[in-house]
Amino acid sequence: MFKQILKNLFLFAKLNDTQLDKICALIKEKSYKKNSIIIREGEAGANVFFVVEGSVKITKISPEGREYTLKLIGAGDVFAEVILFTNLAYPANATALTNSRLASLAISDLETLISKDASLGIELIRVLSQRLYDTQNKIKQLAVHSVYERTLLLLLDLARSQGLDEQTNPSSFTLTVPLSRTELANIIGTTRETLTRMLGRLKQAGLIKIGENAIELNL
Repeated sequence: MFKQILKNLFLFAKLNDTQLDKICALIKEKSYKKNSIIIREGEAGANVFFVVEGSVKITKISPEGREYTLKLIGAGDVFAEVILFTNLAYPANATALTNSRLASLAISDLETLISKDASLGIELIRVLSQRLYDTQNKIKQLAVHSVYERTLLLLLDLARSQGLDEQTNPSSFTLTVPLSRTELANIIGTTRETLTRMLGRLKQAGLIKIGENAIELNL
């Protein structure tokens, strides 16, 4: 059931069929209602999760008690993978943004499997290293790209998480916006007011149309 899903996930995409079958046997599935807490920051890191259906919000709480949205995870993506091979606690909170279906893989089960198949461990390390490289590039974007550019990149990321396939060359794509303007602003490192101005500029440029809880991208 999960084999094709695993093949589409960055973490497992390079594994062979035998390795995928072994991982599939370890996976557990669970449904979460909208706003359900999946993991809490500081809890012992026990599982890696991936989204089968729905979307998940990754957040951190400041010392003052303010919630900051770090990223959104859509169907076909992984979260909490940063705890692999570390024995660390979860570094952030994860909450179901919509009614969602998730699959989880226990770290202890995966480590047992790796102890019997060194090639599996090597491949996962390669993939995680690439993920780290991509994260570093995103950090560079905050310094290199303007807020206007980061706003557009954010909308494109949201659209991809909701099914946008740019290879099909669509002329437009309508994405739902489940986050507040403040939460969106947090993701790209700006203020709510500045984000609102950037959305206005994108609208004036004909790149987006803004509706109620939805934005149409003109690609």
